[in-house]
Amino acid sequence: MTKQIGVISDIHSNYTAFKTAAEYMINRGITEFFLLGDFVSDTTDTVETNVLKHASLVR
Repeated sequence: MTKQIGVISDIHSNYTAFKTAAEYMINRGITEFFLLGDFVSDTTDTVETNVLKHASLVR
């Protein structure tokens, strides 16, 4: 069986896009992720993006 790993980068606090991408990968059974950086920036969704990152992907 092939192991699938999700790769996420350059979110820049785009909560909607990050949530959509995370749900897409999780729904396909991906359980391991490489988080490459640039998750938050000076925008309105910084807190929400960090909460989603930790709740969904960091285990």
